[in-house]
Amino acid sequence: MRLSRSLRVVVPFLVIAALAVVWFAAAHRARATTPGVNGVIAYRTGGQLMTMTPDGANQTPFPQGSTFNAMLPAWSPTGDRLAWAAQWGKRANDVWVANADGSNLTNLTPTVSAGDRFPTWSPDGSRMALMSTRTKGIEIWVMNADGSNPVQLTNNVNIEDCCPDWSPRGDRIAFESNRDGKFDIYTMDPDGGNVLRLTANTYYDGTPVYSPDGSRIAFQSSRGGSNDIWVMNSDGSNPVRLTTDKGLDRTPAWSPDGQYIAFVSNRSGSDQVWVMNADGSNQHQLTNAPAGAYEPDWQSLPPPPPPPVSSGG
Repeated sequence: MRLSRSLRVVVPFLVIAALAVVWFAAAHRARATTPGVNGVIAYRTGGQLMTMTPDGANQTPFPQGSTFNAMLPAWSPTGDRLAWAAQWGKRANDVWVANADGSNLTNLTPTVSAGDRFPTWSPDGSRMALMSTRTKGIEIWVMNADGSNPVQLTNNVNIEDCCPDWSPRGDRIAFESNRDGKFDIYTMDPDGGNVLRLTANTYYDGTPVYSPDGSRIAFQSSRGGSNDIWVMNSDGSNPVRLTTDKGLDRTPAWSPDGQYIAFVSNRSGSDQVWVMNADGSNQHQLTNAPAGAYEPDWQSLPPPPPPPVSSGG
């Protein structure tokens, strides 16, 4: 089994060692799926989900019920529901969902032996993509948002297909895979067809997340000699490095308005959530959690209604 994306070791000579680590410690791929108003940021510290405002204030535990080892929070496109992966009782990791206030907690994948992680919503909120080991491989599946009708999209023996992210238009799913010998970024149709490879180099590229307008993809890469946050066009062209710190920068998450990117970095001595402008400027730390902070995901809120039109007179 493999490291989750939040704990990926990204320096080239450490990648092979990382693959031997189980993915129980998670990673996230956080993303805002449609342009909107910036809501709270969900993240995890230890096995507890948390939320905070975009300036790092009001860090508050999310009511996750009796689930434990919670990880990989993923807001629904309208921000009214939160999905995540967690254990419950003696079960393996399942995908859970609850309302934004923690009510109506539901297990969407009540399996016994499989591990289901990395939920990502379709832009209309009707479906989810996820990573699952239910067929003993590390594959990408899709299902309805209520957990019904699970369908396997990838089927590659001894290959890891992981960390899906649904495009805002709903026509593509980005993911990472080592199907060509190392981890690169690919996209495919929501039915698993028309797979395209977007990156091809000698280093690790992974955890792709679409910008809210779908024009760009943020990702983490070791191609610059350290693990950094990069962006590229959604067709893989014009890659641009946003972070250059010698620490490990990973798991980017777009703000719903597309102006900011949250990410995890250990540059201050421990893994914490940071944020920067979408061009890489103004990088600053948001959390200082003793157990570390991981896997940010930005809630998208609908825009406020327009003011009433005056009748004049």
